[in-house]
Amino acid sequence: MRFLCWMVLLAAPVLAQESRGGAGADLARLFPADTFAYVEADASALVECLPEWQIGKILADPALKTLFRPAFEKLGIDPEKPGEALMKRFPVKDVLDGRAAVGVRGISIVLHDAQGKDWKFRVSPGAPVDGKHMYRLLGMSLALDGGAGRKVTMDVDVDFLAVGRPGPLGRQAIEVALADLGGEVTREAVKVAGLDATHVAVNVPVFGGFSFGYHFYAAERDGTWYLATQTDTLEQALAGGPRASLAASASLAQARARFTGGRPLLLAHVDLGLLFDAYRGLVPETAREMADIAGLSAIRGVGFGISLVDGGVRESLGVMLDGNPRGMWRILEGMPAGLSSLEVAPPGALAAVAVKLDLKVLRERILAFCADVVPGNEAEIDREITREFTPPGLDLVNGVIPALGDEIALLVYPARGNEMFPGFVLGADAKDEEALARLVAAVQEMVPETVARFAPVDLPEGIRAVRVMAATPYDLHFAIHRKHFFLASSPKLLGEAAAKWGAEGEARLVRDDPVLPLVLKSVNGGDTKGLAALAYVNLRGCGVEALKAQMLWGQLLPQEWLDPKGMGELRRIPNHLTGAAVALRHDKDGLVLDCFSPVGLLVPAVIAGTAFAREQQWQRQAAPPPPRPGTGKASLGLTTKSSDGTGVKVLGLAAGGAAAAGGLRQGDKLIGIDGVEIATMEDLDRELGKRKPGETAQVRIRRGDEEKTLPVELGEEQEAGW
Repeated sequence: MRFLCWMVLLAAPVLAQESRGGAGADLARLFPADTFAYVEADASALVECLPEWQIGKILADPALKTLFRPAFEKLGIDPEKPGEALMKRFPVKDVLDGRAAVGVRGISIVLHDAQGKDWKFRVSPGAPVDGKHMYRLLGMSLALDGGAGRKVTMDVDVDFLAVGRPGPLGRQAIEVALADLGGEVTREAVKVAGLDATHVAVNVPVFGGFSFGYHFYAAERDGTWYLATQTDTLEQALAGGPRASLAASASLAQARARFTGGRPLLLAHVDLGLLFDAYRGLVPETAREMADIAGLSAIRGVGFGISLVDGGVRESLGVMLDGNPRGMWRILEGMPAGLSSLEVAPPGALAAVAVKLDLKVLRERILAFCADVVPGNEAEIDREITREFTPPGLDLVNGVIPALGDEIALLVYPARGNEMFPGFVLGADAKDEEALARLVAAVQEMVPETVARFAPVDLPEGIRAVRVMAATPYDLHFAIHRKHFFLASSPKLLGEAAAKWGAEGEARLVRDDPVLPLVLKSVNGGDTKGLAALAYVNLRGCGVEALKAQMLWGQLLPQEWLDPKGMGELRRIPNHLTGAAVALRHDKDGLVLDCFSPVGLLVPAVIAGTAFAREQQWQRQAAPPPPRPGTGKASLGLTTKSSDGTGVKVLGLAAGGAAAAGGLRQGDKLIGIDGVEIATMEDLDRELGKRKPGETAQVRIRRGDEEKTLPVELGEEQEAGW
């Protein structure tokens, strides 16, 4: 990201300052088909979709405008149009106006020396690694080893294309981030596809006469910026895209379908198939066979997407497969897609967690995978699985697996009556009701009376249950009913769950709950059929429960931000919320983890992480570190490097150090101390070793074309590691 920021900043003088027009709806058509890494963003979606967000609906509620009027006034926001005012405070269009995309298709490395010799190494899907590349690498390594005392320049060019329209704030942010940009920069006006463009080259000295460089071309048309390393790539983009473009990529189309929905805000995609094709020559055949056995060769790509969907933000991260799962991916067959427990559970849950898990298939797939990758150890691994997942005294193969079904769900319901805590129900499928009864009885016999006592309880509708009296906030109750095992926090909740779970004519969570269907629509199209696992929180219900429990929303917010006249309207906030969820879905084509909430999960995580980092920084500033112990050796307090044997170049100065106090600057070349010539770092170290801290040395420097001598009081070198 910093590398791209450098290129945008350096090209800024030749690019338009105002953005008008666009690069077209489908930016992928501008990129070559062999682009293996691609990222696109749509900033305009934030502005256009704000009214549909739950936060937008909260801000638009007339009653809540009154409640939050003091907060709006403190922030300088028009309380009648808080949504529009907030967007002005956070002007997305001034950062990125419209859509932008970046793609990478290869890398090239070129070494130059003072004698005019070049060593070139370029790899891309269109130019995969071969034997010649390896010999070029050998030549480069020899050139670097022999580079001492001579000037060697290495150009590293990422073969990329970037298209977008940064706004004025975007350019300012880039300038702030790159305030410490160093190196030698050259710009050259050129023509590309008949347009005025700029060729920018950067050379950064590193050490011992060795320097690092890169270059790119930049052009602007109709307010859109185009940056590329190769002129042919830039010409094709300016002409509307190459004949074979990324827009026709099946892998990119699959990534869009799997990782975005609603209004896409961001999509990042890496085609590992193309990338592997480029570097296949570096991988021995034996290693390829091992990767195929393990299932690594089945991975065709990875992706990440952020989408604005009904009610909030969905973030999706996952892996794309080639349609033939093998190796470790066969283990996923033990988590078959298609949750059914939430389809039949009673509505009204505050939270729910459901997992599809076929223990028999899962064990078989794990052992089969181990037989392929660590043959001969299956028996030991099976014993470890049994030890980890089965309590002592129970038989996993003949006792647990035949009894349990392939799905388990935990649901939390609001507190009732005088209950202090929300209640819960755990429901698990049973393959064989008699086998499950034997398993439960065996578990009861294993539990000492000092830990828990069991007593039979009769529930309505002929349901036989067992009361568990243990050291918990409430006695637990469980029952086996209609090929299900139920564990609940109260007999009433257990009876209702057992009677209504899947019963005809009863309301159901997925179909009749006021919140979960809305969340599922945003996550998975409205049902749980494609899901292997789901964790869900009803934010509306939790908000109502918080109010009931006297944990008023007003206690979570500064009182001076709220109008007392509108305090009664706090109850309206939960009505604008839906829920949050994390879901796992997979099939033969890949695995995807979806996260959904009113504002997403990534953005709050970034905000929380930033706040934590700032707090840590403030704490460090409040408690400055103890002074570092000295070594007794003299020091100038600067960072240096040798410069072609003609002096020592100053790269940086310690704040308050001897050199800074004596008037040295970054970029100066130190050429003498007390009349002794300084040509290399070794010369400088030797002369400083002859002196003591506190002595004054006459330091001779070259600054541009001028030479001068500065008196510098030497400081003390600090111990390493402090």
